[in-house]
Amino acid sequence: MKGMKLTIDELNKKVAAGTLKGYKIVSKPKKKKAIELPEEKVKKKSKYNNKKVVWEGIKFDSIKELTRYKHLLILQKAGEIKDLERQVTFTLNINEGKIANYICDHRYVICKTGETIIEDVKSSATKKIAVFLLKKKMMKAILGIDILIV
Repeated sequence: MKGMKLTIDELNKKVAAGTLKGYKIVSKPKKKKAIELPEEKVKKKSKYNNKKVVWEGIKFDSIKELTRYKHLLILQKAGEIKDLERQVTFTLNINEGKIANYICDHRYVICKTGETIIEDVKSSATKKIAVFLLKKKMMKAILGIDILIV
């Protein structure tokens, strides 16, 4: 990967201004040649505009997922649900061969009915992703589990 080219004078100005850190001149070239520097890594914008967040030491893939988790915690404290778990992995096997893993966002039990709910927090864009739709169908066909999309 090619970086930007700077002359010694330009490099010195950037170092003096504090806009270029972590680089220093080892030797000065005899001619005013351009020096190649690696490109600075720019954090890419998320494909689906989600922002990863950390709350109480727990990592979430989006603010929407964190909000849903907080709502489920309130329901658990109220006694409406129990056994709340995050990021539960399901292995999808066919004929003794592993096909894929599916990781749900939340799994919990509704206290009144005893029904176990597997849910995934999705935006309108991410719930149309082909891989997700395929895994959702495989969960139903192989394990008999419906996924609730929130």
